[in-house]
Amino acid sequence: MAESTSTEPDWTHILVETSSLDDVKGALRGSSRLKFTCIDVSSKFLAFGSNTGSVYVFGRSNHKHPQIIFPEIEPAQVNCVSISPIDKSVAFSTVKGHVVVVELSTEKGSRQKPERLRLISDHVQSTVTSITWDTTGSKLYTGDNLGRIYATSIPSTK
Repeated sequence: MAESTSTEPDWTHILVETSSLDDVKGALRGSSRLKFTCIDVSSKFLAFGSNTGSVYVFGRSNHKHPQIIFPEIEPAQVNCVSISPIDKSVAFSTVKGHVVVVELSTEKGSRQKPERLRLISDHVQSTVTSITWDTTGSKLYTGDNLGRIYATSIPSTK
């Protein structure tokens, strides 16, 4: 078998954040048990799923004061998170197969509880492996480890 002599790197992408993420890491400093388990990034937000079942949403320009989203169902580790393409909603799934869709509070400094738009239970007893939005943010596609794919309409407001 011939060895590759190429000096080109095998990677195709580089993730660069031009500002410090110390404020994001600050959410982890408060608890030795809290761990971030997944991430999604949009033009306005960073969303981190956690092992506690909550999702932490930070602004891209100002990483302070995260919006913490609680699933309001039996707590389970978040394994997928996806921000809508219009930055109005976030969808996340737990290891128990529930998919929760909530409307983000986009007003600066708002501590208002996010509105739950949908609770999808089609994947219970399986593992959601993918969450994808259509371009308008009005339809959510979810897929699981059993090969099932569901399309769910998401209202713009509750």
